[in-house]
Amino acid sequence: MADNILAARRRVGLTQAELGKRIGRSQKTVAGYEAGKEPPLAILRLIAQATGTPLCELIGAACPYAKQLQLLSKLADAQGGKPLLISVIVDPDELAQ
Repeated sequence: MADNILAARRRVGLTQAELGKRIGRSQKTVAGYEAGKEPPLAILRLIAQATGTPLCELIGAACPYAKQLQLLSKLADAQGGKPLLISVIVDPDELAQ
């Protein structure tokens, strides 16, 4: 996870201090996350948002719907924080996998 956080930060051109400011943490704390200290889930979400990186990518999990989630995130941002109603059709066979 540490390497993924580092890669996400570098991909968007942020320093540790800049990312720290965006997530409400110090540069030293961000350095700790990049060195292997595991951040709480709430902080991981903030890092994902600040870097435009899917949360599953930060934690190193498969991201089957990463592009869709990024699009939904952009739509939600465009709504200015207003609720976003989404309908989803799921194939039951996919859930069984």
